[in-house]
Amino acid sequence: MQRFITLCFSVLALLSGLGLLFYISGSQWRDEGVWTLAAVVATLGMGHGALDAILLAAQFRPHSRAVMLSSSYLMATLLAGWFFSYSFSLAIISLLIMSVWHFGEEHQSVLIRRVSVGGASVMAPALSKGEELGALLKEVAPHEFSGLLEIWSYLAWAWLLLLLVYLLKTVGAVVGSWKTFKQSTFVQDWRAIAEISVVGLLSFLLNPLALFTLFFGGYHCVLHITRVKRAINYHQGLSLRYAAFAWSVSMFIVTVLMSMLWFWLKQSDFYAIGVDAQVLHWLVVALAAVTVPHLILVTYSKNWLNPL
Repeated sequence: MQRFITLCFSVLALLSGLGLLFYISGSQWRDEGVWTLAAVVATLGMGHGALDAILLAAQFRPHSRAVMLSSSYLMATLLAGWFFSYSFSLAIISLLIMSVWHFGEEHQSVLIRRVSVGGASVMAPALSKGEELGALLKEVAPHEFSGLLEIWSYLAWAWLLLLLVYLLKTVGAVVGSWKTFKQSTFVQDWRAIAEISVVGLLSFLLNPLALFTLFFGGYHCVLHITRVKRAINYHQGLSLRYAAFAWSVSMFIVTVLMSMLWFWLKQSDFYAIGVDAQVLHWLVVALAAVTVPHLILVTYSKNWLNPL
């Protein structure tokens, strides 16, 4: 029931931001959309990522061990940022694949359901808004956009095929064995199909940048923050003061790292594209860089995050 309530509030959060993003969707992406995404990443995005400090502090004792692993976490972020800064194509494709896996975290018990749900927000736009997606890529990567769009489209069609298999499998299970079909499985599949349906509908209404901004800030970050808070309350092994301190230090470090990445990119041919395209380029590289260790840690922490 608690997860169902969380889902309902998250959907309401999605819908509450829809009016603002409708305006963004109707305007030029470079005017409002990219800056809205930057604002979401700098607040909710960085905030939910900084909670990784709490995951480390809560699971690894003594604290010296947590500090050592935190150093490895930061080193992985720096190396990933350096690596992705040399290839925007590799950064965005890696971010897409990691997003599919990470956004389906709530459904990790069933692989096909996890990929079906996780891929909705990043794969559906390639099918519903291919022209607008191509325009975005052309602004950010003028020499690579056609190849990127083609790869993205192939991945999207593969995701759609998997989604159809999942839907047929789910319907077949319900129809074929209604009496023995587990209620918990039915609820999880219902939640998955509801999420995919909402995101799929929004992919037709919003441009790709607005959809990602809405999903990332209005749903994914809120869901993760709720999960961490619920886990802390359950385990009661971390004081609120210490958790706040760990989060604050992590936020400061992430801010410094993202600033370093910006100045690093400014030393390359990054300046050859427009200012708004530079910001979007930087956001893609930064998100790809921080997602690498974040995904590893969250996957490791699945039992701690979902104690019940």
